[in-house]
Amino acid sequence: MDREEVIGLAKAESSLLGLWSKSFFRPTVELTEELRSGIFVSDLQQLLSACDDTEIVAAINVLEEFSRELAQKDLEAARLTLEVDYNRLFVGPSALLAPPYESFYTSADLGEDGRGVLRGPAEREVKAEYLSHGLTMRNEFVEFPDHVAIELEYLSLLALQEAEAWERGDEESALVLQETQERFKRVHLGSWFERFADSVIGGARTRLYPNIVILVMRTVL
Repeated sequence: MDREEVIGLAKAESSLLGLWSKSFFRPTVELTEELRSGIFVSDLQQLLSACDDTEIVAAINVLEEFSRELAQKDLEAARLTLEVDYNRLFVGPSALLAPPYESFYTSADLGEDGRGVLRGPAEREVKAEYLSHGLTMRNEFVEFPDHVAIELEYLSLLALQEAEAWERGDEESALVLQETQERFKRVHLGSWFERFADSVIGGARTRLYPNIVILVMRTVL
């Protein structure tokens, strides 16, 4: 594989992770319009055009159909459709069906009663890792650092940094960034995402989030 191909792969990985990250923040007007217009699915199809994994193809097809359904609603009604499901799964006010925080799952592994809590050691670990790469939480963020969207955004930024290292001919830094990504997936995101995905699939009322978690499982972990 030549350098241009490696750069292209790293940039595509960054873009794909960016889409996954955006999907797990509270639904915005911009995301809703991308779904309604088909841009979101079109970007996925372009990024995964060489993929023949049947589960990936099936999930993208479901998202394409869901996007057409959203397009039948006006923008605000479509956004509310997403937000209601998002709140039920990830926010509350009732008990969360799928807490989107690493600490919830990894603290359950440590406790005798098997009940997870927020703001555990995992949050401090990922925050320290972000800082070690010169990344800080933006002021407008109200989520904890171990939120699924932020962990995915971190991986997206690492992949972009990798592409930039390849572009300037810094192979050593690029390889270190590759290893950093793989280690973060193994130690952090990969340690809990499957359980989170099971909760999303079991609790969602729209077809957006179950298919997003399937795609993350098939393309990231």
